[in-house]
Amino acid sequence: MSSLVKIHQRRDGLFNSLVNLMARSDLLRGDLDYHLVRASMVIIFLFFGYQKWFEYEAQVLIPYISNGPLIFWMYPVFGIRGASWFLGVAEWLFGALLFLGFWDKRLGILGAAGSTATFIGTVTIIPFMPNGWAESAGGFPAMTGNVPFLMKDVVLLAASLYLLKQDVMRLPLHQADHRLDEALRQTFSASDPFSLSRDNGPVYASPPCFLRDVDPAYLGYLSTAETIALLNQLLEGERAGARGIAEIVRHGAGVSNPSVLPQIASDEGRFCAMLTRHITRLGGTPSPRTGSFYEKLIALGKPGERIDFLNRGQAWVVRKLQEVLPSIGDSALHDDLKNMLVVHERNIQRCTDLR
Repeated sequence: MSSLVKIHQRRDGLFNSLVNLMARSDLLRGDLDYHLVRASMVIIFLFFGYQKWFEYEAQVLIPYISNGPLIFWMYPVFGIRGASWFLGVAEWLFGALLFLGFWDKRLGILGAAGSTATFIGTVTIIPFMPNGWAESAGGFPAMTGNVPFLMKDVVLLAASLYLLKQDVMRLPLHQADHRLDEALRQTFSASDPFSLSRDNGPVYASPPCFLRDVDPAYLGYLSTAETIALLNQLLEGERAGARGIAEIVRHGAGVSNPSVLPQIASDEGRFCAMLTRHITRLGGTPSPRTGSFYEKLIALGKPGERIDFLNRGQAWVVRKLQEVLPSIGDSALHDDLKNMLVVHERNIQRCTDLR
């Protein structure tokens, strides 16, 4: 009996080692599946759309379009050749939108929505296709005639819905990245990205007005150097949070309301832009690093564990901000950090509600 237990333990150990190895693989942790599905759909629409411009394909389509409850209207409206051309244009359009979705998720959403509608139209033909089930084999589910060809569209419909879901959930993340890039472009000059010359600033006439140049430490607040260090620490943490949430979303959140996570990631990206702006304004250089929180987060396997760890990270930000806010003398920075605190407190509750 004990030998059987040892065999099962060894087998489980080997299996777990294999799973852990695959979980750490960049091939599976990356977006290969997402890009491969998109590329496959682009190729399918390219080739199937090309067929539609020829007479032979127009004739092949007659039994499909004639028995399609959602597409039968094409023949009265366009005729046999016109319906084939209409489908060719639509398929090339959706294929082009899916291809552009590699860079612009908004166009990807349009392409995936069109693809989904396309395969809903073809899958619904299956119940109405005459002679689709072999009577010699007892009928359903023994496929025959045109039905086997249509069955592939069930998989293509699932792939279209997958792309639609992925692009809808990734769009806020890309928009957050765009806002961060835009903030950096507005913050840094084109000629010298780290030039912070005050030569063009306002001229102050009386000595008391030079209080603007006094280090805040003289007034009992954090010094400029301490403030920049604090902001860079927060920047690295926010960047880690945004990247970590992106990984959770890309690999399936496994939560009750997955749309919440991209919204939280958008907040993280917005705060990255805000922190970058203040660091630059104070004469510092924004840190390009990502906090260690990111590596720790993605090392966790279960979605629930990742959400809990994400909340721990947000709780750290809340505690840090509560600790330092009384020491921030810059009114603009104080207001922005206070807003950051309120949003993180709200997002902690939102993550808690996902469990």
